[in-house]
Amino acid sequence: MFKILEFTPFEVVVKAIRTCWQSFDKSDPEADKKLVYRIANQHKHLSTLEHCRITAECNDKELLNKINKNNYFAFIDGFMVYNLRALIEDVNLSSSEKLDMCPDPYKFLFEKIFE
Repeated sequence: MFKILEFTPFEVVVKAIRTCWQSFDKSDPEADKKLVYRIANQHKHLSTLEHCRITAECNDKELLNKINKNNYFAFIDGFMVYNLRALIEDVNLSSSEKLDMCPDPYKFLFEKIFE
């Protein structure tokens, strides 16, 4: 079983990126989505995605064994804490597994919509 319990709101990630780029004046919902997509998928500036923390309940042993154990994942008593960077960079996970582990507001990062 895998269930996302909580995650950082999209606006926090946008603020982190807009702070790096000093581009608050260009912010609107569609522009923000395009910016996050561009930063993640084209510029590969993934450190900004570390601001999105995800907490999930996971008892799926197959999935747990597959995850690339690195500094971006923490496992505590059936709970998993990770961030979007970990999800994007994990080469052991399939695209569908990444989508399942991704909160809905961020799923667009795994689609080819702005290229």
